[in-house]
Amino acid sequence: MTHWIIYDTFWIKDEINDNINIINARQVNNEFLLNVSITKFNKDFDLVEVLQSERVDITSKKWKIFNPITLKGNSQSTLNELILHSNFDLQKINSLFSNLSSLSIIDLITLRKSYMSLNYSVTDINSHLLKIVSYPVYLTLITIFSAIIMFNIGYQKNTFYKITLGIFLSVIIYYINNFLSVLGTNEKIPLTLSIFLPLIILLIMNFYVFLEAVNLL
Repeated sequence: MTHWIIYDTFWIKDEINDNINIINARQVNNEFLLNVSITKFNKDFDLVEVLQSERVDITSKKWKIFNPITLKGNSQSTLNELILHSNFDLQKINSLFSNLSSLSIIDLITLRKSYMSLNYSVTDINSHLLKIVSYPVYLTLITIFSAIIMFNIGYQKNTFYKITLGIFLSVIIYYINNFLSVLGTNEKIPLTLSIFLPLIILLIMNFYVFLEAVNLL
């Protein structure tokens, strides 16, 4: 079964065998990188050579470079095929572009390591990990909040009022949560604060509504 993927403007940094390869591709289409430029450096970051190819097979970690043009020093050569060893294959490259919501904690941690090796930003992954950890607390607090509103607030006169108030407050909580999450992923505020501040606000609201329910305010 062929796994179809198409990405535009792709690049990775691949460190292998004391070499650093900077790979740029115009597109990833199915199992191929298209319009590829591979710049090879040694561990001291001195330029070794540049490889250019219209098509590279990345189904395994032994990349097949078709009709590569090799630029080394002042010389240029062309081959029919060249094998390049890499830390990446189609599956791993696919994982770099996966939908974070579909990944488990283990997958997210693995992806985070891959992003760090490529010097990609891990802010979105860190945010998603914190959301997973905090989600049970969020569900608990929102359930308590809903239960207090629906069953224990004496000043509510009818069911319609309860439902309207519950929906209104739930929408406010939802948008506060999303707004702070955006600020966190954009690094406008600390990421931990963006995830846990809505929980603190919800906890305070629970406490206030509970006091209202037992007529202590």
